[in-house]
Amino acid sequence: MIIGTRPAFSGLPARRAPASAPRDAYAPSTEPLALIPKLWLPRREPIPDAESVANNPNLHGVELNRAINATYVELSLQLQRVLDPEFQDQSSVSPSWYAMAIYASRGAGKGMLAAEKALAVVDGDQSLRKVFPAVPEEDWQRVAPLLEDTRGPAKDCAKFLVAFFLAQQDGPTRMTLDPRVLAISAGRMLDIISQPDTNIFTFTRTLKNMLEDGNRRIFQDIGVACQHYLELRRDQPEATPETVARHFSSEPLALQAYQDGLSFASNGQDLPTDFRPLYGLNTSPLLASGFALYQKASRESNPEVRDRLIQHAGNLLAYHEQASVAVPAFLPGAILPGECDRSQVMEVITPQVDVKTRQWTWSLHNCDLSDRDDSWWTPPSTERNWAVFEDRWPPILDYFGRCVANPESLWPMPSPDPAQGI
Repeated sequence: MIIGTRPAFSGLPARRAPASAPRDAYAPSTEPLALIPKLWLPRREPIPDAESVANNPNLHGVELNRAINATYVELSLQLQRVLDPEFQDQSSVSPSWYAMAIYASRGAGKGMLAAEKALAVVDGDQSLRKVFPAVPEEDWQRVAPLLEDTRGPAKDCAKFLVAFFLAQQDGPTRMTLDPRVLAISAGRMLDIISQPDTNIFTFTRTLKNMLEDGNRRIFQDIGVACQHYLELRRDQPEATPETVARHFSSEPLALQAYQDGLSFASNGQDLPTDFRPLYGLNTSPLLASGFALYQKASRESNPEVRDRLIQHAGNLLAYHEQASVAVPAFLPGAILPGECDRSQVMEVITPQVDVKTRQWTWSLHNCDLSDRDDSWWTPPSTERNWAVFEDRWPPILDYFGRCVANPESLWPMPSPDPAQGI
């Protein structure tokens, strides 16, 4: 393979010549082999080895989460350079699924750490005021009846949920947990730990296992797929979007959904988000469609169409993630050994679901949710269960929409360590 058009050279100089421009190593030369310059190649970033992280049986819990987050960061950076060739540290181009998912993945890690801390607070009978001294007294007074006027397991549940909430906050801490939410969630938690062979340790174990399971499943599927996409681009630089789709799936739906995406991106109407009537629950081919759309976006000259292609690709990946990949982590079909019902545990913490980015925080409780029972006493966030696809899909789209409207706010990428600030 000949790279460049620089002339070959011959003859051995009497002394070392000044450094010159790189020369073609395959050009004829009479120089000793040791003096023939190496083939010049443009620097290539190593593609993150997501497979080795996903398949490492020794990684668990927060350690696994750190490794996943570090890989997501690198995948996000490399994919953003595909979509935005001018990308350095900031980008106004629509973010990929990976640039948005890293913040949610960090949240899973923070949830594991917060569960451990909350259990330590309750099990060690520690004072919340001493553990979280930055919280002003006025905030404690808002939840005082639940923390001071109750006894036994009921108090333990309220204390656990307050500690779980505060342990996930960064920087100056305010106790902004809605007292109505705390009362409802603590009551649900009390019902769980009052069941036979179940206690607060079982609840905590289930919560941590569920967060790890979902984190791992999503990464094993969508994280590893991005590694394969970047490898395909490296090995076949001229691959067409159709080639990308066929590389990931042989099912006709992969190309069909890709072609649909082209139409959706160019017609100027709102992008579809209700994919079940369009594609049902056979979601794996949509992963192929999404990468084909990313490939198309990388070659699109119209910025508006490019961004819509990226957004639609991200929505397809998210639908595959939430309608198929994450479901067994939340709804395993049975109570697993040593655990309690994961769906019930998820219902307890659902009102606390949030995603913290560099500049803003999205939270389910402050999301625009319909009030299902028209009662002030039951905030809409307590009427949802994140384990149920229909309950989490609209909020996830709301979070994605916030990211798309503020793409610069996602960069630079956050720290992979959930124990550290962003």
